[in-house]
Amino acid sequence: MQTAVRPSDLQELAKFLQERLQAELAGEVKLQVRCMLQNDILLVLAQHSQSFAPEAQPIFQVLKQTIQEAQPEFTEKVRLYLRAVGQKQPRAVHDFIIEKSPAWLDNPNLNDDEEDDFDDLFRWLGKTSPESEEPAADLRSEPEEAPQENISSALFFSEEIAAENSDESPSSNNLVTEAETESDSDSMEDLSLEEPPSQSLAETEVIDEPPVLQKQRLNTEEFSLSPKLLIAAGGVIIVAFLSSLYAFSRPCVIGSCPQIKTAKQLSQESNQTIKKAKQIQDVEKAKQKLTTATKLLGSIPPWSSYHSEAQKLLPSYQNQANLIDPILMAMKKADEAAESSQNPPHSVEKWQEINSLWNQSVALLKQVPKNSPVYPLAQKKLLNYRDYSAEINHRIKVEETSENRIVAAKQAAQTAELRQVSARSLENWQEIESIWEKAIATLSSIPRTATGNEEAQQLVDNYQTKLAIVRDRKNQERISANIYSQSITLASLAQSQEQRNQWSEAVSSWRRALTYAQQVPKGTFYYTQSQPLIDSYSSALNQAQDRLKVALVLQKANTDLNRVCNVSPKICEHIVTRQGIKVYLTPAYVNSVRRTAMSAGINGDANTLAGVDDHLKTLQSALEAISENSVLPLEIYDHTRALIGKYNPKPN
Repeated sequence: MQTAVRPSDLQELAKFLQERLQAELAGEVKLQVRCMLQNDILLVLAQHSQSFAPEAQPIFQVLKQTIQEAQPEFTEKVRLYLRAVGQKQPRAVHDFIIEKSPAWLDNPNLNDDEEDDFDDLFRWLGKTSPESEEPAADLRSEPEEAPQENISSALFFSEEIAAENSDESPSSNNLVTEAETESDSDSMEDLSLEEPPSQSLAETEVIDEPPVLQKQRLNTEEFSLSPKLLIAAGGVIIVAFLSSLYAFSRPCVIGSCPQIKTAKQLSQESNQTIKKAKQIQDVEKAKQKLTTATKLLGSIPPWSSYHSEAQKLLPSYQNQANLIDPILMAMKKADEAAESSQNPPHSVEKWQEINSLWNQSVALLKQVPKNSPVYPLAQKKLLNYRDYSAEINHRIKVEETSENRIVAAKQAAQTAELRQVSARSLENWQEIESIWEKAIATLSSIPRTATGNEEAQQLVDNYQTKLAIVRDRKNQERISANIYSQSITLASLAQSQEQRNQWSEAVSSWRRALTYAQQVPKGTFYYTQSQPLIDSYSSALNQAQDRLKVALVLQKANTDLNRVCNVSPKICEHIVTRQGIKVYLTPAYVNSVRRTAMSAGINGDANTLAGVDDHLKTLQSALEAISENSVLPLEIYDHTRALIGKYNPKPN
């Protein structure tokens, strides 16, 4: 059983589809759309001129999307046809099922039951559904009793005039004119409801040349009116018809207004998309829905009863679309900044350009007012973009710091190289070593993520080599300084030992001091200072050795004298110097000898006297032997310190 549907609904749907086709296809091809309900199937025929055959797929996509948005309540099954004007067979066929949307059905703002007072004012040429089978409006300028052939003839001649002036007439008029002259094969009754072939979008061969219009021309001999008057009358009829056709073909002029319903739905979908938006594609989709809604509302003409409602909605939708622009632009700049940030590190200039994009994005997001539906998203993105900008600022600081450190390291290297030219002492080389170490440490602190890291590593390798050379020289200077210092210290010790007549120790110290002076590395700072010390220490060593020999002689003489003198009773006291030996007989010894001699003389003891004499000779011989051994002159004094004898040793 066929569902009841008003002809005006089908006509209005056809006009809505035709309007969408013209809008979506941007005027590439002019199409004529008509609708019919047959066996509960909505048949939609799109006709084009025979001189141009458009592709079927884009046309079917627009028709399918528009019907899906319109949500007609009288059917769920749809069949689409694409056919050239004047042809019986369609070029392409496509079937689909309308997916019902609860949001459309529950929308309280929609009123699909509004009565249409202009159902019979406009109908497409050809047959319509049975419910709309009423006589068409009389387009004749003559009374009704005028023969039908006159009107056909007038229309025929008007077509020729319109064809000659096609450059001045709108392209849509050409299609309408062609539609007015179509034959019975252009109606929808001959379209088959059988299942379309498997490849329903495959197009048949394009007809390049339109067929010759088969019209019955008037017999000019039987026609009482002049041709010029007939042409003028036909022109007036055509103009009036086309004017009314254009006026009533505009959206929302007849019947309900699906444009407003679609615009409201698109606005709701846009808000929902914005609430869930995470990527720029979501925001662009929401903006596109609002743009489409404003286009639909803007297409409703002033003579439509829905024009006032459309004008009330239009500023709101335009404002919503304008509010999306800042965040959309901000997200585009953010995407550009994120793309430019790929594959770091970058130079300071590049990071500054990237940061400028983030700052621009932040500035655009700040422009979004609190009452904007995109405000929550803008605030969320604002926090993210500020964090990204802060990260970029950190990268910029890292790059600037790295550049400054490289410059400082290079300057330090130049200073170290200049000081190496005049460096002499250990202290000089220690300062130079410190400069190289600081330069290397500065370069090593540059992060790997910085652009200067590669250059820094190359400089570090170069500076490490130069630092090794400086360290070797510093170590040589340290050794040289230590040796030189030891030499000076030993020489000072030897001098102190000489002052204490410690000639043996002095000789040892002088010998070691000389050895250290001779070991100062050549080419070092202390090498030149150690050379004069070598001669000085050699001379001092020789003198010390001579003094040691004398000291040893004196020491031996003192030892020998102690052995001779230090008996009981003690025979003598002695003084040994380099000038000679002085021996002082003790009073006890002299008195003992005298008493022994006097007693022996008194007693006539010759042996005792002889023994005293031998004793004195032995003492004299011992003292002379000591003088000979030490090669020192000998002087002997009695107990009164009176010189009683001298002895000069023979020279060696």
